[in-house]
Amino acid sequence: MALPSFFKLPNYKIFEYKPLYYDKKKEERKNRNIQIASELGVVDNLNYKPQIKGKIKHQISYKRQQSKISNFRLIILIFALLTLAYLLLF
Repeated sequence: MALPSFFKLPNYKIFEYKPLYYDKKKEERKNRNIQIASELGVVDNLNYKPQIKGKIKHQISYKRQQSKISNFRLIILIFALLTLAYLLLF
């Protein structure tokens, strides 16, 4: 029986990744195709890196738009509360 403590000791994190499905033949086929392409000198899109600049710009503009909408709602809410307080007090 352990005594209670004010300090919590960190627990060790265990890595237990189990792949859902592994196809050995598909993996061998892929490696073989890469090997053949490199032997023949065929350039393939294996090292394709997508353009993310557009996605980042879209996210930034979306966040700005959402903050504008949020600020507008806040101003309307404050105005409504002030109007309500004025009507109740006078």
